[in-house]
This record gives sequence, structure tokens and C-alpha cells, in this order.
Amino acid sequence: MDKKNILLVDDDEIILDVVKETLENFNYRVTLCNSPQKAIDILKKDRFNLIITDLSMEVMTGIELSRYIIENHQDPPPIIIMTGYGSIETVVEAMQLGVKDYILKPFKVSNFINVVEKTIKNAELEKENLKLKEFLEIYALSENINNTLDINDVSGKLINNIHKIMKPDISALYLNKNFNIFKTSPDIFVTNEKDKLIANSLFEKIPTKIYLDTILKLLKNTNSPYYYSDTKINLNIDIDYKSILVYILKTSEILGFAVMIYLHQTSDIYKKKLSPLKIIFDEGSIAIENANLHQKNKDIFLKVLQSLAMTIDAKDAYTHYHSINVSIYSKILAKKLQLPEKEIEEIGYGSLLHDIGKIGIPESILNKPSKLTDTEYEHMKQHPVIGKSILHSMKEQFPTLLDMVYYHHERYDGKGYPDGLDKNTIPLYVKIITLADSFDAMSSDRSYRMKLPFNIIVEEIKKNRGTQFDPDVVDSFLESLPEIQSKLQKPNGGVNGSN
Repeated sequence: MDKKNILLVDDDEIILDVVKETLENFNYRVTLCNSPQKAIDILKKDRFNLIITDLSMEVMTGIELSRYIIENHQDPPPIIIMTGYGSIETVVEAMQLGVKDYILKPFKVSNFINVVEKTIKNAELEKENLKLKEFLEIYALSENINNTLDINDVSGKLINNIHKIMKPDISALYLNKNFNIFKTSPDIFVTNEKDKLIANSLFEKIPTKIYLDTILKLLKNTNSPYYYSDTKINLNIDIDYKSILVYILKTSEILGFAVMIYLHQTSDIYKKKLSPLKIIFDEGSIAIENANLHQKNKDIFLKVLQSLAMTIDAKDAYTHYHSINVSIYSKILAKKLQLPEKEIEEIGYGSLLHDIGKIGIPESILNKPSKLTDTEYEHMKQHPVIGKSILHSMKEQFPTLLDMVYYHHERYDGKGYPDGLDKNTIPLYVKIITLADSFDAMSSDRSYRMKLPFNIIVEEIKKNRGTQFDPDVVDSFLESLPEIQSKLQKPNGGVNGSN
């Protein structure tokens, strides 16, 4: 078994020799120190499993020495105080300070060794428990990063986790869009409101404020993913700081970097936190890459849906870009109604495919220049049913998509089709698409009529507030008129094209 290292501090040389001999007889390695100041100097370069110090010394008491060690060492060894003048007050003060135990002189060798062994063993158990706790926390944090595919969520969780582990005054995460990452401004985390202004000032000009090239030059001659300095480095930071740690986010390519700034003190905490920090950055890098890939897949999926929507609309000579327009207007209304981003995205998908059932409707009906017969109209009313049948295999992945396709001709007053749902049973996302669909239909030329003037369309929607359309959706539409009009007026937007 490895010998345990003990630092013995006492200004009485005789006591030092006696205690040293006792400890060595039990296989401990002992370093003697006859003054507290020398002990402080020794602790700067050597590590010990235990410190035993006398209480009464001339320059500094054992309690004062203990206080200094505990306050100035991030991972201080356990301390035992020896005294021949013990009192309850002294013991309480020492224990409150963090001293692990005390020994009254003169002592029995067996009692003395028991206290030493128990203190060292307990300290080792505490360290193991802390390591286990830290590992579980790091594992939980890393798992938390990977439970989302949204780049904003990933970056927000990552910078929060970095801040929890490293405890800087300011931390910022920058993901460079040049590497196909979609976050172009950094997430910033500060310890307190006072530092918030400094943080905002510091990072407001990213990426011109901090250059990735500069960081890479600092790391050029090392294999390290991080750079630490307690002196100024050339990162064009216009504030005073005591120390800075920069860590690269990397998989097969560099994705960005995190900056941790300590405004008021130097910190070598990173030396003890490199393993957990590496876990967080490795997991964070993978999560960012996965989010990036997910976004690319979503972009491809959206393009496929747009192409499919245009194919559907092409069946009707008068409805080119109709589905894309409905998607644009639906998302405007959903944002105005403050729906969650995920729901807005799903509404975008559903509105693109809301008329997919028209694939099963004959073109002679779709393009008929005159009023449909009752039979033809009943046939036309089947397109939501056909659409739901076409998309049935997507029910598990996109459950709301089928609702949007199947119910988009339902009415607020219950007089719609195919199921006659009313205000209480029609989902909000369907109510949104219903209004957007009607608006674009009135805004477009059709085989049986020319498009209506914009002011007439608005009045028609107002007139049907609470009958065909949900009042809240109508109100959101009216509040969004400037944005909707801007889409109508764009040569490649609104009814004239896609956007």
C-alpha cells in the first residue's frame, strides 16, 4: 500500500521529532515544518494526504493557519489540530472553520493513530463521493444537451453547463455560420446583473471582436483544444480581466468556441475540470453537429414538400403557388398568436400539403370555369378525405399534419366539412390554415372568377368573424395586415410566387 504523506507543523522541535517517529512507525511519510509560513510555502509545491498542526504557535496559531489553507486552496487536505490547551470554544471554532478533528496532548499512541487513520480515510471517501457526484452531474448535463435537435436549445444548454462547471464571471458560446452552423450571435451567460453590461459590450461585435484565427494561432503548436491565460492575449477585448479560458468546439471540423472570462481573479479551476469539461464539449460538439444535420434534413424535407405542393397546385391552372402562399400566411398568423416554434414549423408543413387530396380530383372539376354541379361539389369535398388517406402512413411522425389536411374546410360555426366540427373541437392550427386558405383563394384569380380587391377581402373576413373563422385568428390577421400585404406586393412572394 502507498505511504500517505503527512505535513506536521509545530514550533516545538521535540514534539516534531516525537510525533514524526510515531507516525513513521505506522508507515506514514512525514514532512516536518517548524513554522506556519514554511508550511504555506511547502503547500504551494507539494501535496499531502493530511496536515497536523499545533494550535499555539508564535507567529500564527493553528486555527489561523488552517483558515489560510482552507480559504486559499481549492482542494485543501484534511487538517487535524493538536493542543494541550483545548477548550470547547476552540474546538467549535476549529470545526466550524473546516478542521476535521483535534487531538489533546499528551495523547495515547493508539488514540492518535486512530484519529489519523479515520481522518485520512474519511477524506478519501469524501473525494470519491464528490467524484461520483460530479460524474453523475456531468453525465446528466451531457445527456441534457443531447435531448434536443434545436440549435438554439443546444447552444443555450451548452453555455449554461459550461458556466455551472467552470464558474466564470462571463461565458459566451460562438458558433460560426461559416461552418454551416445557424447561430450567428453568441449565447452569453453572466454571474450577476452588474457584469451584464460588460458582457453585452464585450460580445456585441462578434465575430469582429474575437477572432477564431487568433485562437487557432495560440493553439497551433499544441494538441490542446483549449487555451488559458492569466495575462492579456490579443483577442481585441476592451475590458480588464484577470484570466481567460478559450475552448474549441470540434468534431471533424471546427464548429466554434466558448470563452470563459474571470473579471476579478485568476482561476486555475480548469486544471481540475478538464475531464468533465472535455465530456461536455465532446457531447456539445456532437449535439451541435446533429442539430446541424437535423436542420439540413428539415430543409430537404421542406423543399420536397414545396415541390409536392407545386405539383398539386399545377393541376389547377389558377392555383399556382397557392399552397406555398397559404404556408407563408399561416406562419405569420401562428407567430402573431405566439405559438411555440415547433408548432409554427408543423403548421408550415401542414399548410403546404393541405390540398394534397386534390390529386384525386379530376382536372375537369378543378378547372371548370362555371359553377360546380351538386355532384361535382360533393366530389370536390372529398379532397380532405383523399388527402388524409394519402398521408396516413405519416400519422405517427406528424399527427397534426393529418388534422390540417382533413379539417381545413371545417367552420367555426360547425357548418363546414367533412365532419362538421365547431369552435370547441377544431384545433387552433387548423383554424389558422382555414383563414389563410380562404384569404389566398380570394386573393387569386380562379377559373370561375377574378381575384377580389384587397379591401373587399379584408371586409369579407371581418364579416365572417365568429361564423366561418375563429375571432382570435381574425384579430391576428387584422393585426398582421402590413406584413401580409408586403408578401402580396413582392414579385416573388404572396400570390405571385413563393417566398
